[in-house]
Amino acid sequence: MSVFHVHEWLALEVIDGNVCAVGELIEKRDQIVVGSITGRIWIVDPGRTSETKQQLLSCLLEEDLSVAILDIAIGNFISGLEQNLIAVLSPQKLIIYRLISDGEVYQLNTIYEHTITAAAYNMCIGTFGRATAAQICVQDMTCSLMVFEAEHQLFHRPVNLVAALHPGPIIYTSHSDSIITASSSAILISYRYSVLATASSGKSGKKIAANWTFNLGDYPLDLEVINTTLVQPSILILCKRTLFCLTHGGNIRFTYRLQCVATSLLVYDSTHDAYVKLCIATATRMLLFFKDTILVWAAQLLHDTIQVRLCSFSSVYRSMLVILSNSRISVSYLGTEPSLFRLPAPQTRFIDFQLRYKEFLELEGLIRKKPLESVEGVPSENSLSLNYSYDGFDFKSVRLSPRAEKSSVEIPSLTLNIELLSEIRLLDLKLICSAAFHIEHKYASFPAIDSSQKMSTGVYVLSQPVYDLRCKLYAFSSQFGDVTGKELKMPLNLMCHTVNTQRNAQYKVTIESSLAALDLTQLFPEFEAETSTAIGFQPYLSETVISIYASQKYKRYRIQAESLDFIYLFADELITRIQAKQPEAKINCTLPLDQILHEINVYVEYEKRKTEEEKELERFCILLRHVQATILTKLKGERPTEVDHMNTLLNYAYQQILCYVDRLEQLNETLRSANLSLSAALNLMHLITSLKGNPLPLDGTIVNNSGQSVWERIKWAISTFKPIDLNTELSSNDLRYLMQSVCEGNCGTMAYIHEDSREEEDDEPQQSEPIVDPLISGIPCTNEGAKINLADVTRGLVTSPCYHCICMNSVITCVLEKCESLKNCPTVWDRNNNTCCMKCLDCIHMGIKRNNNQIWTSAQDICTQISCKAGVITSWRIQCLTNCSNGRLLAGFCCGLCLTPIKVQDQCVRCDLVLNQWYHCYRFTCPVLNCPISQHTKHPKRCCPECKSHSVISESSNLTVSNGSHCFFRGWRYIVHDTFRIDPCSRCSCQPGGIVCRRKENPCKKTEINGSETIVEHGTRWTLDNNCSNCICANGYIKCKKMNCPWEGKCPQGRHFKKVNGSCCHECELKEGSCTIFGDPHYLTFDKFGYSFQGMCSYILTQECSLNGIDPQFKIIGVNGGRSSLTWTKRVIIAISLFNGSFFTMHLLPKKVIRERTKIISIPYVRYSDWPEYRAFEDPTTGNIVVSFKLIGLKVIWDGKSFVEIVLTKRHQSKVCGLCGNFNGDPSDDLMSRSTSSSSHSVSHFAQSWAYNIACTQRQYVNIVRFT
Repeated sequence: MSVFHVHEWLALEVIDGNVCAVGELIEKRDQIVVGSITGRIWIVDPGRTSETKQQLLSCLLEEDLSVAILDIAIGNFISGLEQNLIAVLSPQKLIIYRLISDGEVYQLNTIYEHTITAAAYNMCIGTFGRATAAQICVQDMTCSLMVFEAEHQLFHRPVNLVAALHPGPIIYTSHSDSIITASSSAILISYRYSVLATASSGKSGKKIAANWTFNLGDYPLDLEVINTTLVQPSILILCKRTLFCLTHGGNIRFTYRLQCVATSLLVYDSTHDAYVKLCIATATRMLLFFKDTILVWAAQLLHDTIQVRLCSFSSVYRSMLVILSNSRISVSYLGTEPSLFRLPAPQTRFIDFQLRYKEFLELEGLIRKKPLESVEGVPSENSLSLNYSYDGFDFKSVRLSPRAEKSSVEIPSLTLNIELLSEIRLLDLKLICSAAFHIEHKYASFPAIDSSQKMSTGVYVLSQPVYDLRCKLYAFSSQFGDVTGKELKMPLNLMCHTVNTQRNAQYKVTIESSLAALDLTQLFPEFEAETSTAIGFQPYLSETVISIYASQKYKRYRIQAESLDFIYLFADELITRIQAKQPEAKINCTLPLDQILHEINVYVEYEKRKTEEEKELERFCILLRHVQATILTKLKGERPTEVDHMNTLLNYAYQQILCYVDRLEQLNETLRSANLSLSAALNLMHLITSLKGNPLPLDGTIVNNSGQSVWERIKWAISTFKPIDLNTELSSNDLRYLMQSVCEGNCGTMAYIHEDSREEEDDEPQQSEPIVDPLISGIPCTNEGAKINLADVTRGLVTSPCYHCICMNSVITCVLEKCESLKNCPTVWDRNNNTCCMKCLDCIHMGIKRNNNQIWTSAQDICTQISCKAGVITSWRIQCLTNCSNGRLLAGFCCGLCLTPIKVQDQCVRCDLVLNQWYHCYRFTCPVLNCPISQHTKHPKRCCPECKSHSVISESSNLTVSNGSHCFFRGWRYIVHDTFRIDPCSRCSCQPGGIVCRRKENPCKKTEINGSETIVEHGTRWTLDNNCSNCICANGYIKCKKMNCPWEGKCPQGRHFKKVNGSCCHECELKEGSCTIFGDPHYLTFDKFGYSFQGMCSYILTQECSLNGIDPQFKIIGVNGGRSSLTWTKRVIIAISLFNGSFFTMHLLPKKVIRERTKIISIPYVRYSDWPEYRAFEDPTTGNIVVSFKLIGLKVIWDGKSFVEIVLTKRHQSKVCGLCGNFNGDPSDDLMSRSTSSSSHSVSHFAQSWAYNIACTQRQYVNIVRFT
């Protein structure tokens, strides 16, 4: 066996290409027709040119047919017409095309069009019944065969394919005039054409009988026939792992077992000998060439193969392979084909490499000065250009978006005018407009342009807000490869309008300028600004408000919003307008790296979840197919076995598939939203680093148009300017460190990073250093400067890791490691065999290691301080204290500077001496401690409390502050990215690097009853008993409010009054709760959670939750009826347990009829002689029927049509279940399914689990509605 590589001669991109055909269409040589599932068709003529530079011209036509293409065939379908035609099969149509041209432009002309009644599957062509012209046989999904000749449909015959899930490959053999088809049931069937033509399509008449059948035992993939003279006429069947060769009578000639999964079959020249020559493509990217069962060649491919065909273009370019792969088609040859590839003559002379190197340098210089000589007929320069302009806003045809109709916001539109210019006539010109706006004509195609071509398109906001004003225009021609493009910015007022500013916002970006800040009315003249220093914008279809402030005094601008999504757009627009007004201004901006990294982490987590969900979906799909195959196998036996248990598994797999499909759809929608947010964040990072003169190669374009994950793309981008191994797995901490180091390297030093490790002095004396053991002193050594292992020297007498010894002056000299104090450390690492001391946990902030008790200033905001406390990072806003009227505000300092410090009796006030004469005074904020509040202790001379003791953890412990997936804080476990509050002033989140907290607090002066004042900390609460008021210290302000009693006035229905001694408010104790079912139908649970569910079964509305198999005391069952699109509750069944395994039943029927077991009762009615006792009557105020079981605490109200109300007393709280919920006061867990103890995410899954008859599998129509 010889091994050759496949050498590509021509390759073209065919997006989503799935089928191809080879045949003569023009000029007596083969052309290739490729179709895609998206409806796009390509016609390629590889023999059109022999020049490699002009192979782009080989694509004669590329057209969108707007229907999915299932199969393509080329043949002479019309008698008397010399030119071959193209047959294209789509799910509902069979269309015959003719390729025509006017000399330069090729087009498809529709000749005939046939409608397929059922969904088509595939087709074959042949001269059925010895016809003169080729005919087409189409096979549909119902296993029916339809034969077409020119404009006529000859017949339509249903055939039996032995209980197949779907049909398989089909082919016609002229030797026996038969149509051979295989199906998913692995059965090969041959039908004579004469039998098909004379059979009846109806129930009466001549039936269709198979000529012969053959059981393959493997899944069929492809069929081929051989009708040459030297080889016995044969039928070749390629299955997944087996190749069959049969005679035309259905007898085996030979079989061959493959070692890997096959994908495609090709039979080629068998005219020279009596061997069957064939080529098989495999899933391992190999081409296997056989003579009968002898493997003679094996060729390696670079892509997965879908189809393999044989083609010939001229006498020079002989037989070549057409290989269709995913989104790619290539024309290739094998080995060393002499017509295309010749080895160069061997060099026998001496080569002077230095002289050759000089020649190469001269050639490179010529290439740089002068472009390559153009080929004949091709211009040497790009002759295509593009111009654009746009008209004003079209307020006459203002468009209202569906999302904006509630607020009646008018959205303007803009007309964009585009003009394409060319110096020569260009063919097949395409124009692409890419923008975040909705563009009416995003793609345009022109068959040819002579000098210019104009078009206009509308641009406006539609369906979602706009995060980027840029619009990119690209135009290209496939004739000469001319490409041109331009980028423009849309007007700002096309995507937003002005609103009032908002002072408080989560995200803030400060832009500093070297010149005085401009008035915002000058920067945004097309808008009406609130003031000259403040303006607010609101994008269309968004509730986010972007506020811009200008400070002329401090020469800075600030952009702030509740979302990071729009910061980039307005920062870019503001910077552009400032530079236009002040070209000499130097602009700088802080980089919100933490927020950008957070957006990256969120998107990466969504991507990982999507991958996991897709794997689970694939697993259940495989399970469903296996179950279906097993059921069919059992049902095909002579004695069919029971398949009820298989039906249960089938229903389970089907429900899981639906569940995962729904979750994937929701996840894809979330990813689309996160995609926009991440793209805006990366664009912002690119913009800010560009201002510093060294932009990072990261922007929003890496999020789109790639099959890689965002994590891989960011890794690759970082590797372009920082050497890293792309094959290693990077954690979020690694990425943070890389980004931090890159930003520091590219953006220069961070402004004013103040390292403040100062802590209050400890009053306790330090312990003296222990004396070195005299056993290890004075021992001689020879290896000067080497480290000494004392365990080896002392023969195991000294093994402590606390001794660090080296050989110095030929004597072993040791130093005893001194352990740091752990007094102010809440969490420490335990010592092990290799360490001497217990060490306090440190922190990782933005990739930088920080020590315990270290305090520093944020790189993004000089007014934010950050501290590290044993793995917990706390940040806070500096509280400035200024006692001078002439204080100076200098760059790099948050507070005003004074010449004298503030002198107060407050341990938390600090005044730092800066610049040798100024004092920077502020109030210190205490970091968050990782120990319970009961363990906090405060020294009278210190500002902040500390933990009474420290907890010791080992490196193998799971109780670390953060291990990358979860965090432990004060005894509680949190998942990464969980957010929680530890007090009203502090908000914390679990991050891969540890706990990150944000504090905001100011003290208050509290006036006591005797008139004295005391200082209370932020968040302190107290009650004024004289007027029933609650007070709280909120950032320096005392806020008092009258107590809001939950129950004012009379108690509502279902509750009764209860007086509480010593309290300002009374209580309304719960007496009963109600569940309501009404309408189509809608459900309002006992806990007032509302949803809608249209089902056609009987459902348990509520019942006493049974334990250990004991029958519930009562059940209320709703029986639904109606049509598939409209259902309602037709009747209600009340079942009361008799405690002997049976139930007492009552039926509430339409028209207010009540049936007790088998008898109809008249109301009013009272049953008191036997269990259960109840009373039935008509409510005179509403006219509804009321059935009351007082001893049980149950009441059912029925209007005789569709309204049901179930009332339970308080004693049933948290003891019931069903469609009415669990009656525990929490509406969030009302969707508790019967089989699980957790709340379901799917209303459909929840409601179906409470079907009274589990076997009821009617299709459910689900809609969730929350009622108030």
